Amino acid sequence: MWEQAIIEMQINREHILWIGDLNVKVGNDAQGIKGSHSDITYGGKMLQNIVKKRDMQLINATEKCGGLWTRINTGNKDQKSILDYVIASRKLEKKIKEMQIDEDGLYIPTRYKAETIVETDHRPIVIKIERDQQEEEDNEKDKDTLEWNFRKETEVNKYKAETEASEELSRMWSKNSDIQEQYYQWENNLEKNIGQYVYIQEKKTACQWRDERSMTKDETSESKEKNREEIIEGLESVII
Repeated sequence: MWEQAIIEMQINREHILWIGDLNVKVGNDAQGIKGSHSDITYGGKMLQNIVKKRDMQLINATEKCGGLWTRINTGNKDQKSILDYVIASRKLEKKIKEMQIDEDGLYIPTRYKAETIVETDHRPIVIKIERDQQEEEDNEKDKDTLEWNFRKETEVNKYKAETEASEELSRMWSKNSDIQEQYYQWENNLEKNIGQYVYIQEKKTACQWRDERSMTKDETSESKEKNREEIIEGLESVII
């Protein structure tokens, strides 16, 4: 399940930041975490394989990580283990500036049980990620947009007047009828008003432009001839 989700995100070229209490132990070997206990659970071996196979980075095992133990037994402080992990895709790993495990419990969540403070035995993890302003701007530019084209300023003003003072639209909303049905009726009437005064032009893709330019010579000649006939008819009507 974990690996399939990662594969789908990698296919879509998404950043991956996997954080959580995975309740596994990865040991302290070359694929584990230096300073941790040596035992590796079955789930820990699976996690190691996924990280290696999908070319990801276990941030706990890097120099960016401050602190070691993510779980400290509240009843016995000597019982420590690593069960919480931060795993990132290679591209996102470069943007991670710091990871800090709050071993001292300065920000540890607590709750009250019978007027007694109860602390969780898992330590909070803080991650600092570098913001990429250029990438955000590029993503914003790539968004598909719809361009509103208004025919005339007078028609725009007429549209505003018609919709703001429309009794038909106002009658759509009533306390006695189903709200969803009212919305459908209101939407249909609004679309009729919009169609009278404005039209929406969708941004053309490169493929659409190529399709329009790939007309055959016969199609191009036929189109030109049709335009010529329309112009002549217009001139004749003016002369008469």
